[in-house]
Amino acid sequence: MNKKYNAYIIIGAVLILGIFGVFSKRFDLTQEKRYTLSESTVKILKSVKKPLTVDVYLEGDFPASFRQLQNETKFMLEEFRKINPNIDYKFIDPIKTKMSKDTLAAMGMQPSILPDMKDGKISEIVMFPFAALKYNSYGSSIPLIINQSGIDASEQLSRSIENLEYNFASNIKAITEEEKKNIGIMLNQDELGPSQLPRFMDMALAHYKAAP
Repeated sequence: MNKKYNAYIIIGAVLILGIFGVFSKRFDLTQEKRYTLSESTVKILKSVKKPLTVDVYLEGDFPASFRQLQNETKFMLEEFRKINPNIDYKFIDPIKTKMSKDTLAAMGMQPSILPDMKDGKISEIVMFPFAALKYNSYGSSIPLIINQSGIDASEQLSRSIENLEYNFASNIKAITEEEKKNIGIMLNQDELGPSQLPRFMDMALAHYKAAP
């Protein structure tokens, strides 16, 4: 009886300490190891040789559902920093810091406008759910919300959280890779139209040295 009682005390103490942030480690009890970084991600993180800064524009007054995205992003970036101290991050409220929309748009960030109900009145919340990577003289922006038609807002947010690791890892690899692989592109007028080719080339050049 005493052993069982002591076990409850220990479990309770661990939960209380976790709530107050004493422990920064999260134990992954999921069967698919959802909260454990993959080996490929760890390899990418360890390959970062110079300071890499991640500015996350996910701070401010927004719906509780987005708090989960904020918390998951913060926890993951903290894990990144533990693996490689060259990686640092900070969360920014672009509205409170009065960043101009033109500046954010130049960084490739478009606002998300969400309806909000307070005291029986409907208002709008403007958000910029993006992260900006800065490495050497390079920079890139990462959308944190997946835009996919045919799914509701809850499913969209859930998939965005599931995609966080791949989203960050692939972009970190692209911006820190010292030498990109060469690829050739065979053009077929029936597959890509004039308006689609420039966008495709931009995507290819972000990861490879590409030419038709």
